[in-house]
This record gives sequence, C-alpha cells and structure tokens, in this order.
Amino acid sequence: MAQKIAFIDDEKAVLESLKWVFREEPYELFTFQSPLNALEKLEKGGFAVVVADQVMPEMEGAYLLHQIKRKWPKTECMLMTAFPDMIEAQKTDNRIIEKPWDISELKRLIRTAVEHYEEEFRESVSHHSAKKTILYVENDEFIIEVIDKILRRLGYEVVITSLCSEAIRLLQSRPAMFDLVITDRKMPDMDGLELSKMLLKIRPDIPVILCTGFSDLVMDADMKAAGIRAIVAKPFSMEDLARVVRKVLEET
Repeated sequence: MAQKIAFIDDEKAVLESLKWVFREEPYELFTFQSPLNALEKLEKGGFAVVVADQVMPEMEGAYLLHQIKRKWPKTECMLMTAFPDMIEAQKTDNRIIEKPWDISELKRLIRTAVEHYEEEFRESVSHHSAKKTILYVENDEFIIEVIDKILRRLGYEVVITSLCSEAIRLLQSRPAMFDLVITDRKMPDMDGLELSKMLLKIRPDIPVILCTGFSDLVMDADMKAAGIRAIVAKPFSMEDLARVVRKVLEET
C-alpha cells in the first residue's frame, strides 16, 4: 500500500500548499497544525517520512522529531526551515528542507527518504523472511498485485490463488510447503473464516491471518473458533503487514 507521509506546520496555508504539491504522488498524506496532536496521531507508527517545521508555538520541530525518532527509529525525519544555516549550526541529525521550497527538489527529497525507509525496513525483516512461503488467498486483482509486491519485497516466497477451493487443494497436495496463510474475509466461493477451519483440518499448526475491511465485525470468539491468529485491517501499510506477518511467524 501507499507509504504514509506526515507534514507538521502551524501555518494552515503551508499545509494546503503541501497537499497541492503532493496531490498526485503515490503517498498517503497526513497534515497536522498542532505538534501535540501530531504526536498523538503518530503514536501507532507506520509512517515512512515525517516533516516538521522548526518554529511552532507548541514545540520546536527538532524536539518533536527527536521524540518521533526515539519511538520509531526507522522513520525518516526531516526539518523544514527558512533559516537552514542556523539549524545546521546546531548539528541536527535531521535532514533539512529549506523554505521556500523548490517543488521538484521537495518531491525528490521525499521520494529519496521513502526509498531509504523502505530499504532499511526490508533489511530489518529479511532474516526473518528467508525461506518462508506464504499462501495468499485473494480475488481482487489490484490488491493481489499490491500485496504480492509487498510480500516479495520483504523477502517472502508467495503462492497466490483467487479461490478458497484451490487453497485447500494446494495445502492438501503439499502440506509442508507453506509457513503461513493470508486470506481475505470475503471470497466468492467461501468465507475466510470457513476457509481457515478447513485448512486447520488439513494441517492443525498452520497459522492464518485474516485480511479484511470489516475487522470490527469479526468477534474474538469467531476468530478463535476459526483458528485465526491475527487480523490485518484494510487499508494498511507495508510496515503494518510486515509487523503482523513477522509476529505470527515468530509465535508459530
């Protein structure tokens, strides 16, 4: 899925300009006027890049980014300022974006930061994903393409099917081949919960992750009865998916 980018600036006009600049870029964009509100919203993590203005009434941008970096060390942090020489003299570790910005250069800086974040994240999970094979059950072609790309970039081998009946056949024919199953909740030939029950009859130790846009409708009792180890709620980021997959595989 699209990487999450956050811009924090107390001037609404600046944030509106940034929304316009990145309106056609492949990111999920978040903007905050309040640093304190931003810290609360960013608490769950999953942001590839956070850009903060240096001069804000509630909190200096450098201090805000320091708090974010302590919590999420892989997040790329960038400081926006009209006085770059002053900031550089403070020997900050944050990358600096100078105001007023050049649109092409700003897009390049953000793109480079996202690529660096993705590379760092892939390296951090690569040793966990080595030789792990995931059976992925989904019938939406767009979602298949996106999730397949994410999982392969994280280092997993992926076998894809658009039918639950085919997933059952695959596990029956090669039960030791797969380390994990990820299935969508709503499939044309069977509900994801029912599929999980069927797969567990074939191989009781196979972990199953349910991918759904309706996670609030899945009760804990239903999950337990179906043998579901975790839920990934749509939409989600590469980091969200990687974290859940890694956690389930480690527990298994």
